[in-house]
This record gives sequence, C-alpha cells and structure tokens, in this order.
Amino acid sequence: MLDWLRKALTRTEIRRVRRRGKKVEKAVVPPNEGLVYGVGLSILFFVTFSVLQVIHILVFQEWNDTIFNAMTFISGSLISAFFVNGMNK
Repeated sequence: MLDWLRKALTRTEIRRVRRRGKKVEKAVVPPNEGLVYGVGLSILFFVTFSVLQVIHILVFQEWNDTIFNAMTFISGSLISAFFVNGMNK
C-alpha cells in the first residue's frame, strides 16, 4: 500500500568500482521502513486535519487556528523528512 511512497523516498547513488578506474555503478538505497511509515502517517494526519478544518468551516462558519497550526506543523515535518532523506549519503 505504501509502495508509491517507498519509491519516492528511494535514493540512487553512483559509486566508483575501482579507485582509479572510470567504471561506475548505480546503487539503489531503499529508505528506512520507519521513515516510510512515519511519512505515511503524517500524510494521513494532514488529510484528516484538512477534512476536519473544512467541516469546522461548514458547520461554524469560522476558521480554526488550532487545526491550521497542526496542519502547518505536519507539513513542515513532511518537507523536512524529504530534505533530510535526500541529504543523507
């Protein structure tokens, strides 16, 4: 179910085979399973809070700052997870 996310978080590294040689190989580095499940849960929470914010607007006709702050926190966590995963080499 999380294959699309696992594929998005997979890195491809180019490594030299020999010290002075020009031969290189591609190495596929799969992501940590904890990262995959953490990002998947964050996406689920973000969608849930978005739906909750829409319901709150429809029922009470006003914006809820607490829900928006939670959505901002989760989106920041998601963005940092993608950047940190891309920087670890």
